[in-house]
Amino acid sequence: MRLSDKYIQAIEVSKYYQNKGIGKMLLDELIKMGAERLSVNKKNQKAKNMYDKLFTVESEDEHMYYMKLK
Repeated sequence: MRLSDKYIQAIEVSKYYQNKGIGKMLLDELIKMGAERLSVNKKNQKAKNMYDKLFTVESEDEHMYYMKLK
């Protein structure tokens, strides 16, 4: 996470560990640390679905959604 602008640059969980709540746990911890924004590739629908619970799309381009904390 970039602290200067409270931006989550990346959350990556190995495929072996996905669907075990680890991504959500990491996301919650980053929010506790002050994260307010992130971006997600439009092809990564699994991550987008997780982020939609806490973030809303602020803008988008051809490849990415740019999201902010609700």
